[in-house]
Amino acid sequence: MHWARSATLILLALSGIACVGLRQQTADFVIRLPQEVQPEWVTIETFGTRLAFGELDTKKGVYDYPVDVKSAESLKLLIYYPGYKLVAAEFSKDALKTRQTFVPPLEKLPTTPLEVRLVNSKQQPLSDQTLHLWYDLVEAMPFFGYVDGPVPHLLIATVKTNERGAVTLEVPTFAEDPFFEKYKTVALEVVFPPEDPSFQSCNEGQFSVSSKSEFRSWRDDTLCPGSFPTEKSYNEPLIITKTEHGTLSGQLDTALLQRHGLTGDLTPYINSVNNVPFGISLHATAGNGQVNYNAKLKSDRTFEVNLAPGKYDLILMVLGPGGTLAGRDRPAPRRSQPVVPVGCSCVGPAPAS
Repeated sequence: MHWARSATLILLALSGIACVGLRQQTADFVIRLPQEVQPEWVTIETFGTRLAFGELDTKKGVYDYPVDVKSAESLKLLIYYPGYKLVAAEFSKDALKTRQTFVPPLEKLPTTPLEVRLVNSKQQPLSDQTLHLWYDLVEAMPFFGYVDGPVPHLLIATVKTNERGAVTLEVPTFAEDPFFEKYKTVALEVVFPPEDPSFQSCNEGQFSVSSKSEFRSWRDDTLCPGSFPTEKSYNEPLIITKTEHGTLSGQLDTALLQRHGLTGDLTPYINSVNNVPFGISLHATAGNGQVNYNAKLKSDRTFEVNLAPGKYDLILMVLGPGGTLAGRDRPAPRRSQPVVPVGCSCVGPAPAS
């Protein structure tokens, strides 16, 4: 096992802004990376009102990175480095009037081992496969003070399976990090209200496992399960089944479209502007709509989409001007069968008693 980007640092900055006439120009704020960090593997992201959301370009041998806080009334920092506790820092308006050089202190965080076994749909081990461990930092929302917006994704580690399809992940014990203890419940109440049945099952946060090197808003649906909760220890391995995507293709019947006043070439409806006269799309859905793929309907009524194993319903959506739902229909298949054979058996890790 090795750390992904052996010195990966994720930084988010939030600044409160106020324009109240003229005031003294604020000096630059400089982030000085610790000497043990390899800067070229550091990721720095900024976020805040009138502070552009983006990633700073870090370079080998460069340790100082300025943050433009000329208009800032306050500054909050969250800094994460794999294997260490999260650093949370706050700077007031008065503190930002003079030049600040902030070096994030690094304090080791214990980890707990979790054995992962990667298999195919026939439960055969998959060797030499790369897996990435992520964490959704929902705790950033209450710390920064927002309830609707992007959630930072922390890349914890990158590993490869051995000849037995196995690998051991060193999972951070965030329960021993004061920051997570302070903001965990608050964050989950924002995402899952206490009356929501999901609240109890998500009260320890979630790690995500992916075979992709970059995080996407959609989970890696080739892996099942693709996530697991944070625990102080694990006494059973996590068995992950990897399946390849299948292809669902076909052509819609003209009678289906005619029911909604759609005839001839579908191009005006597929590429409509503001859904005038109508906008249409075809979706393959499963799990009561929890899984949704755009089936990429074409002007000649044909469609083709790559999707994970499962049984899907095709849903035709017809939208009128202003995005109003003008019609919703389910094409009837000529043959009743799963569009992709089901081949996923999910076994999650059990926490140690």
